[in-house]
Amino acid sequence: MQEVENCSPPWLKLLLEANFFVDYQTHGHYKYMQCNHYCIECTGNPFCSYCLDDHKNHQIIQMRRSSLSNDVRVDDIRKHINVGAIQPYMINKRQITFLNSRPYIGLPCGVTNICNICRRSLPAANFEFCSLSCKHEAIYRGFPKQTFALETKLSTCEVDDSFQIYQSSTPKGN
Repeated sequence: MQEVENCSPPWLKLLLEANFFVDYQTHGHYKYMQCNHYCIECTGNPFCSYCLDDHKNHQIIQMRRSSLSNDVRVDDIRKHINVGAIQPYMINKRQITFLNSRPYIGLPCGVTNICNICRRSLPAANFEFCSLSCKHEAIYRGFPKQTFALETKLSTCEVDDSFQIYQSSTPKGN
Protein backbone atom coordinates (compact mmCIF):
# COMPACT_ATOMS: atom_id res chain seq x y z
CA MET A 1 0.00 0.00 0.00
CA GLN A 2 2.92 2.35 0.71
CA GLU A 3 4.09 1.97 -2.90
CA VAL A 4 0.66 3.05 -4.18
CA GLU A 5 0.82 6.20 -2.08
CA ASN A 6 4.23 7.02 -3.55
CA CYS A 7 2.90 6.64 -7.10
CA SER A 8 -0.39 8.47 -6.55
CA PRO A 9 -0.93 11.75 -4.66
CA PRO A 10 -3.27 11.47 -1.65
CA TRP A 11 -5.66 14.13 -3.04
CA LEU A 12 -6.31 12.18 -6.25
CA LYS A 13 -8.47 9.49 -4.67
CA LEU A 14 -10.60 12.19 -3.01
CA LEU A 15 -10.90 14.04 -6.33
CA LEU A 16 -12.06 10.88 -8.10
CA GLU A 17 -14.69 10.22 -5.41
CA ALA A 18 -15.99 13.82 -5.26
CA ASN A 19 -19.49 14.76 -6.43
CA PHE A 20 -19.21 17.53 -8.98
CA PHE A 21 -21.96 19.58 -10.61
CA VAL A 22 -24.39 19.36 -7.73
CA ASP A 23 -26.26 22.50 -6.72
CA TYR A 24 -24.26 24.45 -4.16
CA GLN A 25 -26.35 25.35 -1.12
CA THR A 26 -24.15 28.19 0.17
CA HIS A 27 -24.67 30.29 -2.94
CA GLY A 28 -28.01 28.79 -3.91
CA HIS A 29 -29.54 32.20 -4.58
CA TYR A 30 -27.34 32.56 -7.67
CA LYS A 31 -28.53 30.94 -10.87
CA TYR A 32 -26.52 27.94 -12.13
CA MET A 33 -24.27 27.65 -9.06
CA GLN A 34 -22.71 24.23 -9.32
CA CYS A 35 -19.63 22.72 -7.72
CA ASN A 36 -17.03 22.40 -10.43
CA HIS A 37 -13.79 23.45 -8.68
CA TYR A 38 -11.53 21.36 -6.47
CA CYS A 39 -8.66 22.50 -4.26
CA ILE A 40 -5.91 19.90 -4.14
CA GLU A 41 -4.40 21.58 -1.07
CA CYS A 42 -7.55 21.62 1.07
CA THR A 43 -8.88 18.30 -0.34
CA GLY A 44 -12.37 19.12 0.85
CA ASN A 45 -15.61 19.11 -1.08
CA PRO A 46 -15.94 20.65 -4.53
CA PHE A 47 -17.03 24.28 -4.55
CA CYS A 48 -18.47 26.92 -6.88
CA SER A 49 -16.74 29.85 -8.59
CA TYR A 50 -17.92 32.26 -5.89
CA CYS A 51 -15.77 30.37 -3.35
CA LEU A 52 -12.53 30.82 -5.31
CA ASP A 53 -11.48 33.70 -3.03
CA ASP A 54 -11.46 31.26 -0.09
CA HIS A 55 -8.74 29.30 -1.92
CA LYS A 56 -6.63 32.22 -3.09
CA ASN A 57 -3.07 31.09 -3.94
CA HIS A 58 -4.11 27.42 -3.73
CA GLN A 59 -3.86 24.88 -6.52
CA ILE A 60 -7.35 24.63 -8.02
CA ILE A 61 -8.56 22.22 -10.69
CA GLN A 62 -11.70 23.06 -12.65
CA MET A 63 -13.93 20.20 -13.75
CA ARG A 64 -16.00 20.21 -16.90
CA ARG A 65 -18.72 17.96 -18.34
CA SER A 66 -18.51 16.19 -21.67
CA SER A 67 -20.60 13.29 -22.87
CA LEU A 68 -22.43 13.31 -19.52
CA SER A 69 -19.13 12.58 -17.73
CA ASN A 70 -16.78 14.68 -15.60
CA ASP A 71 -13.53 15.65 -17.23
CA VAL A 72 -10.58 17.96 -16.80
CA ARG A 73 -8.39 19.69 -19.35
CA VAL A 74 -5.13 17.84 -19.89
CA ASP A 75 -3.17 21.13 -19.69
CA ASP A 76 -4.64 21.80 -16.23
CA ILE A 77 -4.11 18.36 -14.67
CA ARG A 78 -0.66 17.61 -16.11
CA LYS A 79 0.77 20.38 -13.93
CA HIS A 80 0.02 18.19 -10.92
CA ILE A 81 0.23 14.57 -12.07
CA ASN A 82 1.56 12.44 -14.90
CA VAL A 83 -1.34 11.65 -17.23
CA GLY A 84 0.74 9.49 -19.54
CA ALA A 85 -0.97 6.32 -20.82
CA ILE A 86 -4.45 7.92 -20.45
CA GLN A 87 -6.39 8.44 -23.68
CA PRO A 88 -7.02 12.18 -24.25
CA TYR A 89 -10.05 13.38 -26.19
CA MET A 90 -10.59 16.61 -28.11
CA ILE A 91 -13.52 18.73 -26.89
CA ASN A 92 -13.90 22.31 -28.12
CA LYS A 93 -10.35 22.26 -29.53
CA ARG A 94 -8.88 21.31 -26.14
CA GLN A 95 -7.57 17.97 -24.94
CA ILE A 96 -9.46 16.56 -21.99
CA THR A 97 -9.27 13.40 -19.95
CA PHE A 98 -12.18 11.81 -18.12
CA LEU A 99 -12.12 11.43 -14.35
CA ASN A 100 -13.90 8.09 -14.25
CA SER A 101 -14.55 5.34 -16.75
CA ARG A 102 -17.67 5.89 -18.80
CA PRO A 103 -20.42 3.34 -19.31
CA TYR A 104 -20.55 1.52 -22.62
CA ILE A 105 -22.42 -1.27 -24.31
CA GLY A 106 -20.11 -3.97 -25.64
CA LEU A 107 -17.15 -3.56 -27.92
CA PRO A 108 -17.53 -2.35 -31.49
CA CYS A 109 -16.35 -4.70 -34.21
CA GLY A 110 -12.68 -4.49 -35.06
CA VAL A 111 -11.55 -2.83 -31.83
CA THR A 112 -7.94 -3.69 -31.13
CA ASN A 113 -7.10 -1.32 -28.27
CA ILE A 114 -9.00 -1.38 -24.99
CA CYS A 115 -8.57 0.07 -21.50
CA ASN A 116 -6.55 -2.31 -19.34
CA ILE A 117 -8.98 -1.89 -16.43
CA CYS A 118 -12.57 -1.35 -17.62
CA ARG A 119 -12.16 -2.81 -21.14
CA ARG A 120 -13.64 0.27 -22.86
CA SER A 121 -12.46 0.73 -26.45
CA LEU A 122 -9.75 3.34 -27.02
CA PRO A 123 -9.37 5.21 -30.32
CA ALA A 124 -5.57 5.33 -30.23
CA ALA A 125 -3.26 2.33 -29.92
CA ASN A 126 -0.61 3.98 -27.75
CA PHE A 127 -2.80 4.49 -24.64
CA GLU A 128 -3.61 2.00 -21.89
CA PHE A 129 -6.40 3.66 -19.89
CA CYS A 130 -9.59 5.57 -20.64
CA SER A 131 -9.65 7.71 -17.48
CA LEU A 132 -7.78 8.91 -14.41
CA SER A 133 -9.65 6.41 -12.24
CA CYS A 134 -8.60 3.48 -14.44
CA LYS A 135 -4.93 4.47 -14.21
CA HIS A 136 -5.38 4.94 -10.44
CA GLU A 137 -6.83 1.42 -10.22
CA ALA A 138 -3.94 0.05 -12.27
CA ILE A 139 -1.44 1.58 -9.85
CA TYR A 140 -3.40 0.11 -6.93
CA ARG A 141 -3.28 -3.32 -8.60
CA GLY A 142 0.48 -3.02 -9.05
CA PHE A 143 0.73 -2.55 -12.82
CA PRO A 144 4.43 -2.14 -13.65
CA LYS A 145 5.75 1.24 -14.78
CA GLN A 146 2.55 3.13 -13.88
CA THR A 147 2.76 6.25 -11.76
CA PHE A 148 1.20 9.67 -11.40
CA ALA A 149 4.53 11.11 -10.22
CA LEU A 150 5.85 13.91 -12.37
CA GLU A 151 9.35 13.48 -13.72
CA THR A 152 11.88 15.79 -12.17
CA LYS A 153 13.12 18.58 -14.38
CA LEU A 154 16.67 17.24 -14.08
CA SER A 155 15.72 13.88 -15.56
CA THR A 156 13.78 15.42 -18.43
CA CYS A 157 16.48 17.88 -19.47
CA GLU A 158 18.34 17.05 -22.61
CA VAL A 159 21.78 18.36 -23.42
CA ASP A 160 22.46 19.23 -27.03
CA ASP A 161 25.77 19.69 -28.87
CA SER A 162 25.87 23.42 -28.15
CA PHE A 163 26.08 22.86 -24.38
CA GLN A 164 29.45 24.01 -23.04
CA ILE A 165 31.06 23.84 -19.64
CA TYR A 166 32.85 27.02 -18.67
CA GLN A 167 35.86 26.56 -16.46
CA SER A 168 36.45 28.85 -13.55
CA SER A 169 39.03 31.55 -14.12
CA THR A 170 40.65 30.84 -10.75
CA PRO A 171 44.03 29.12 -10.78
CA LYS A 172 44.09 25.36 -10.13
CA GLY A 173 46.18 25.75 -7.01
CA ASN A 174 43.49 27.69 -5.11
